Amino acid sequence: MDFILDHLVIGSAKGAWERRPAADAMLCVAEEIDLPPGVAVAHKVPGRDMQPIPTVPLAETIDWIDRHVADRRILVICNAGVGR
Repeated sequence: MDFILDHLVIGSAKGAWERRPAADAMLCVAEEIDLPPGVAVAHKVPGRDMQPIPTVPLAETIDWIDRHVADRRILVICNAGVGR
């Protein structure tokens, strides 16, 4: 897990399941990963690892982070935690 900002963490899905770092919001950017149950604020933007996110889903992702980052700690997950 890497803290990009105090309220923005990026990591792998496996790491998120094993030790979710006090995040109360989760953003999944991998199409083959399901969001875990019990996350109050969650969003999924399907994408493929090692492929760029198309413009419209990228804008949606940025807007979602912008709406929540001031009030919540967001964990962004993908398969490996490095491609995003």
